[in-house]
Amino acid sequence: MEWIETVSRVAHILAGAIALVSGLLALGFFKVIKTHCMFGKIFFYAMTMVFITAIHLSTVHGIDFLFCIAVLSYFSTYHGVRSLLFWKGTKSNYRDWTAALLTVGAGLYLIAKAAFSFNGNIRAEHIVYLAFGTLTSFLAIQSIRSIKTIETGNIKWFESHRGNMGGALIATITAFSVTAIDFLPDLVAWLGPTIILTPLLTLLIRKTNKIYGIANQA
Repeated sequence: MEWIETVSRVAHILAGAIALVSGLLALGFFKVIKTHCMFGKIFFYAMTMVFITAIHLSTVHGIDFLFCIAVLSYFSTYHGVRSLLFWKGTKSNYRDWTAALLTVGAGLYLIAKAAFSFNGNIRAEHIVYLAFGTLTSFLAIQSIRSIKTIETGNIKWFESHRGNMGGALIATITAFSVTAIDFLPDLVAWLGPTIILTPLLTLLIRKTNKIYGIANQA
């Protein structure tokens, strides 16, 4: 039904805007724990709505790339939240394994899509498929290795939380650059935020390591 698609599209746009704003605020208030957690929760629920509506819209219109990107961005969000719980003592369960395996599948699908659509001429979409497919597969495989044995209080989970939530925010910024900044070339719009913001995220994690006194454990 058309009205369902319209509702889904509007919800997707609104949730994406809320995720972008709340994610930036959560990042900005990382020193104020209570405020950071509040905006972090808003970001998580907004990303959940973005994921649900993206899956619906990609299925209705047969857009496999949107489906895979939705899986990647939400996996970063989900695993970022779960990492914080692992740090506090929660054990992994079938949902963690299912999410990771689904994400590996999405990544491998994008890599295969890049390979099978290549006809001798390298186009922007080939690079985007390959880049996001490789990134998706790597992150998911890395998470599978990490959840095999969970050590309560291991600082790697705190770093995983920051890295994955930061990655989810980068995905949100990427969505904004692709849909709202028309003058950028496709490759710049899709890959620019990751290339520019990932090093900045790494520097921020190192800075917070020093703030929390864990620089030597990074």
